[in-house]
Order: sequence, then structure tokens, then C-alpha cells
Amino acid sequence: MRVSLFRVAVVCAALGMVPSLSAQSLRAFNGTQDSELLKDYFFEEHGDGSIVTADAFGTYVFRDFNEYIGSNFFVDHGLRCGNERLPQFMSLGVPSDCNSSNTNPAVEYDPSGGVLWDIPVWVHVLRRTSGQGNITDPTIASQITVLNEDFQALAGSLGAPGTNVRIKFHLAGVTRSNNNNWYNDKGTYYNSLARDVRTNLNIYTNTASGNLGYAYVPSGGGVVGNTFDRVVIYWPAFGKPGSYGAPYNLGRTVTHEVGHYLGLYHTFQGGCASPAGCANNGDLICDTLPESTPNFSPCTRSTCGDPDPTSNYMDYSDDVCMNNFSANQARRMRCTMANFRTLLAR
Repeated sequence: MRVSLFRVAVVCAALGMVPSLSAQSLRAFNGTQDSELLKDYFFEEHGDGSIVTADAFGTYVFRDFNEYIGSNFFVDHGLRCGNERLPQFMSLGVPSDCNSSNTNPAVEYDPSGGVLWDIPVWVHVLRRTSGQGNITDPTIASQITVLNEDFQALAGSLGAPGTNVRIKFHLAGVTRSNNNNWYNDKGTYYNSLARDVRTNLNIYTNTASGNLGYAYVPSGGGVVGNTFDRVVIYWPAFGKPGSYGAPYNLGRTVTHEVGHYLGLYHTFQGGCASPAGCANNGDLICDTLPESTPNFSPCTRSTCGDPDPTSNYMDYSDDVCMNNFSANQARRMRCTMANFRTLLAR
């Protein structure tokens, strides 16, 4: 069972773990944001690895990343992914085949026999001035391998392959920056670090404002070409194995966020949406069965009358549960590449 571990107001001073929160530290509740994420919570990681969080119900401290991701706070605030806290650019884009309200799984977007697109990836490692948050070159290479396994349906360590999206990734370069604000996902670091966002996938590792990751979905218009167009990952969940062990140590957080970056929504979007009009409701995908809420664990359950798509990369399941994109998700991503991210692939 995931439980909240400590109430700071009661035990923090006695534990000597982190300083008490000031009114200024709780500015997230007053509408002032450290980043463009629309947050109803406070999050900060300290130099000793402890994590302080707060919401309208209380203030909590966790000794490290593992205790944090095992908490009710993490689950209740849906911090597996912050996509839905980003400003939603809902003005419809073109074409209608894969905009923010419709998916047309036209045969022209079928990956079978289609071109194999190759996406260059820049990884920007944002560390504390102490070096906390560093990610090694082998770990970065392992994450690129995971992306290629997942998007090209290679068996990898997960066994049976899923749908081959026929999209591959190669590492274009790495930057490393020491900046405490950037490490805590504050400020417009992307204005300084982004490599041409039209032609490169830019991935940043820091604390991701307490989410395991977040990314913009481009199919609503207003995203592509702006320096904020990026994928952000909480650094312990990056690579295979990640720094802190299960349940988010197999690199599937990055796969999930790149799914958003290529036009996909969460499988549980819209809850138990009606099968009628499935291309226009829920996650806009007709071959992912609806589910009422995000799944964390175990790997199987049923909430809308049929088995939930808990093995799909776009759920919130533990990494070990995830092993597939659906055929129509593959078509939507290729539609996004063909019509929105037209300059991205080599």
C-alpha cells in the first residue's frame, strides 16, 4: 500500500531532515508558478535527497525518491505524468486526421511498409551545483535503447513485442548544466539550452516539478516551433536501470512522455467513454479499451467492464507492466509526424 509518510508540521523539526516551509515557499497555492505547469501542490527536492511536498490538506516530507513515489501524495495528485497540468493548446490544428479532438486511423498512416523515421535526440542533464542529478553517458545510451525497443517493437527484456511504430531514435548530443533552480524545474532553462526544436527531440532531466515526467501534445496547435516544446523527466526514472530501482526503473517513463510528444493521450482520458464515437472521445483511440482511472499497480484490472489497457505505455502502470502501443496509436503518432512534426525526422 502506498502511504504518506510524514506530516512536516508535526515531525520535521524533530527529524532534522529539512527546514520548515515558509509562506513564500507555498506560493504555488497563490497562483504564482515556478514553471508553466498549473500546480495545485508544492514540491521541492533538497540537497540531501529528501523531498518536501504540500497541498491544501497538509505538508509532508519524504526521505528520498523511493518513499515519495510510494506515497499517497504521489498517487492522489497523479504525479506519474504532468501532461494534463500543462496549458492545453486546444485550438484545433490541421489536419483533422489527428488533431486534439479526432483520430482518423487512415491506411496511409499504417507503419507497415511505411518509412522508418529516425528522430535525433538531445538530452539536457540539469544538475544541482553539487552535481546531484547527474546522469552518465551509459545511462543515456540505455534510454535510447529502450525507446528503440518500444517504438520498433523489439522484444528487449520485456518479452513479446507490441506494434512496430517504425520510429527510431539516435542520440544527437548531451548537455550538462549545474543550476539549482533549473534542477528544481524552475525558470525558462529551455530558452538557453534547446537545440532546434523543429528538428530535434529535446529531453531534459531534473525534478520535473515532482512529476515523473511531462510533455506537450502537439496536435492542438501552438506548440511546435516554441522552445518550451520538450520532454521533461525526473532524473531517477531516466534510463535502464533507473537510479532508484523499481517500480519506475525500466525507462518506460520516457517512452510514455515521448508518446505524448508524438500526439497520444492517456488511455484513461474520459474515463469509461462510450465505444460509440471512440475516435472523438476518451483518448481518441478505438483499439485501447476505456478505463475509469489511471492504473498504478498491479498489472491487470478491469474498471469499465473489460480488461483495462494496463500494459499500454500510455497508462500509469509500473514499468514492468508496460509493453505495447496499439495499432491505432501507432497510426496517430505517424499522422502527427507527417502533419505536425514534419521536420523532426531524418
